Amino acid sequence: MYGERNDSLNRGAVFFDKHGNIYPDFFISDTSLEHARCDLHLWYYRHPSEFHALMIRYDCAAATVNEQSIEALESAIRTKKVHALHTASKNNLFVLIHGFRKGFVKNNKDHTSIEEIKLVHERLGNKLTITGKTLDVYWDGMYDCCFSLNRQQNKVLFGLFEESYNNALLVGIGLRKLLTCFDCVEINIIGHSLAARVTQSCMYNILPNNIPGLKASSTRICLIAPATDATSSWDTYFNRTETSLSDKCTWLILYNEKDFALQKKENKLRLFGPGALRYGSTVLGCNYHNAAFKLQEKFRTELNATLYLVDCTSIGAKHSFRYYIASDYFSEVIRFFE
Repeated sequence: MYGERNDSLNRGAVFFDKHGNIYPDFFISDTSLEHARCDLHLWYYRHPSEFHALMIRYDCAAATVNEQSIEALESAIRTKKVHALHTASKNNLFVLIHGFRKGFVKNNKDHTSIEEIKLVHERLGNKLTITGKTLDVYWDGMYDCCFSLNRQQNKVLFGLFEESYNNALLVGIGLRKLLTCFDCVEINIIGHSLAARVTQSCMYNILPNNIPGLKASSTRICLIAPATDATSSWDTYFNRTETSLSDKCTWLILYNEKDFALQKKENKLRLFGPGALRYGSTVLGCNYHNAAFKLQEKFRTELNATLYLVDCTSIGAKHSFRYYIASDYFSEVIRFFE
């Protein structure tokens, strides 16, 4: 839930709920969001006076709460977000997306999504001359902690993961609606874990929709430990007929064959757990049964294109974004964007 976020985060970041609806720059209490099941549209319907205030704030014509007026509000939010970033047409845009189980508020010993995205900024800032802007993408990853030997607890965790696995596609559509507003020569995306699903849905129609493709001349996409499959979710990409940004994509994937989270196994012996195929396939990021190699070959034979792979298995049974960011392998990411 992002309704109580610090105002300082608003300028260079965008926030989505579990259905891909964009958060306004407006205080919304966690309690009221919980009562609305963390669904912004439901929250609007239950708080018509606050919705009316938001319409005024974003210079929208006053209207009762319905899907048309909500879409008008969200369109105005997107327009204001793009204007705030002041992205000129000749600039590039870096988009950074966190993955599943990344708490926004500090909880126990876990690193927050804010902390890990900040680490990416530091690595990119030290190594790259970024002529454009950076957009940090926060989305409802259905946070819960943590994997254990308690089967009942794990069932809850994997249930949340499966829900996030599906919701990530809705967030991707919400992100595409925003990115189509940018007039950039180049868009660069770095995503970790379930951000792969967000990115895929942003770039091409896993779920049917009529949203146009992005305007950039090219895009480079780096997926780090991607929590996605290597088959069905790519079918639309390979079978597409329309000309869009997806025709101009270059992909880099960092995989780790020992990544316990993608294997969905406990991180000691990696013997217990449902495995990479259940609760949403995560085979690509851990190269389960050579899934990454098979996808790379499909790129070569069906698209005459190169899918670049980096083997990060020496990182060991790790999954958190920070391990990849701090590793020497992130230098490959930097070179990819230079």
